Amino acid sequence: LAVIERDGEAWVFPVDEVIGVLRVDRRELVPPPATVTRDGSALTAALFQLGGERVALLDGDLLFARLRRSTT
Repeated sequence: LAVIERDGEAWVFPVDEVIGVLRVDRRELVPPPATVTRDGSALTAALFQLGGERVALLDGDLLFARLRRSTT
């Protein structure tokens, strides 16, 4: 299980694998494409490269807001 926590609010998810905690230099972040930003359900704040793959950085504020709404 993976646990995410912010300001005393915790959520638990089943996961198959955890790579670890990564620190990404802000200079490596690029904006998501317009197709993502126009999607009202998207949680992507930025993109970055990891091992030759493009990875989405989630917007924490949007993620926690969506989780709270999903349980009400």
